[in-house]
Parts: sequence; structure tokens; C-alpha cells
Amino acid sequence: MRDLKAKLKENENIYGTLVTEFYTPNIAKMMDVSGFDFFMVDCEHGYFDYTQVANIIAVGNGVGIPVLVRIPEVQRTCILKYIEMGAAGLMIPGSETAEQLQTVINYSKYAPMGERGVSLSRPHSGYGVPNSKEYMESSNKRTMIIAQIESRKGIENIDEILSVDGVDAALLGPNDLSQDMDMLGKFYEDCFVEAIQKVVDSGKKNNKYVGIHASAIEYVQFWEKRGMNILMWNSDITMMMAKAKEGIKQLKSNK
Repeated sequence: MRDLKAKLKENENIYGTLVTEFYTPNIAKMMDVSGFDFFMVDCEHGYFDYTQVANIIAVGNGVGIPVLVRIPEVQRTCILKYIEMGAAGLMIPGSETAEQLQTVINYSKYAPMGERGVSLSRPHSGYGVPNSKEYMESSNKRTMIIAQIESRKGIENIDEILSVDGVDAALLGPNDLSQDMDMLGKFYEDCFVEAIQKVVDSGKKNNKYVGIHASAIEYVQFWEKRGMNILMWNSDITMMMAKAKEGIKQLKSNK
């Protein structure tokens, strides 16, 4: 299994995408063969059930591509279940306060960092570990927790959010952030760029990683050049439809 945190510590950028609607466990193989470093299953806007997510994660772990989950809400049940399935990490949408992220840490990390229940004969451990204490310490270090920043309040509190022990990164959601700032889709406006830059700067100050998810390659590259290192481009639906539109346009133009 690729260690995303190890790559980031070596100053390597990581590239991923969002799976929003396609349910087949083999989507993990497809993303791996396509060259992504990781992908994220969207359980906020997406309507995957627990069994579907578990199957996708199982195949991902089998082929060695990390699978993260964007959770639907900050609730013990879903946080614990996705981690127990073997998810490489979680992204918390609408992150706005340190208290909110501390709750996630409590549910997703073993003691002394958190209060995660101990059940080691599960998919996340390969159904058994030789040394429980060592495994639990390793799991705490390995599991990635990402705060998704999508509002002015999240920007205002970014230093407090990234100072939470166990939070590894902040990832910008430009659509919701631009809506909250009453400038939907105006991603290159000076005040919008300045707001996101505050998150990049906070990441450097707090020794945490920063990323973004966008459909336009140029926008992902725009922020990569400005120091972001978790780069999420596009989604299963938009990639499929873009290629389909391109192909059918070419076919019809030949008539």
C-alpha cells in the first residue's frame, strides 16, 4: 500500500480524484491503472451505502491504492465504520472549528490520541495483528485526516483547525467557498485568491499539508505552483462525460 504521508514528507505532491457515483469495486483498479496516487469516495453528496464503500476499499487495498472517504457528517458511527473498513483516511466537509476536528480525532484515533474502539479482527488490520500496541500506534500515524475548508468561517479559523493534533491537511472546496463569499465561480478574483492563500500560509506555519479539488486542470496547477501538495482533479462522472462528449461529437462530425 502506498504511504501518502510518506510521499508528502518527502516533498512529493500526490494526485487524486473523486468517485461520486460509479459503483463497482473495480473502480479502484481503474484509478490505479490510470495513474492516480489515491482516490476519494464521496459519501457526502454521493449515495453509496456502507457495503459498497467497503467493497471499493477492499479492492483498493488489494491493489495498493489508498482509498479515502469524504464523510457525510461528524458522527461516531460513520467515522468508525469507514476507518474499520480500511479507509486510508477521511475528509471532513464544511470544516469550520477546531472543536469539530477534535471530535473527528476522538472517533478515528486510538488512545492516547483519541477514543477509537479497539476491534482488531477487522478488514483494517487484515483480520489480526501480532502486536496490538504497535499496530494501534502505527494506525494513528498512518490514517490521514483532512479538513475541507469551504466557508469564510473555515478560513478565519484555519490556524486553530490546523493546530489540532492528528489533523494532517486542509483541502479547499472552491465551489462552496465562492458561494459563501457571494462570488460563485469567480475563482481568480483577487479576494478569493487571497482567502485561499491564507490556508496555504497556515499550512506552512503549522507544518500541515494543503490541497484543492477542482475540475479544471489549469486551476489545480495554478495552486500547485503556489505550494499546494494534495491535488485532486475532476471526478468519475465528469471524466466519463467529457470523453463521451468528445467522442460522440467526433463521430457525428464525420457525417
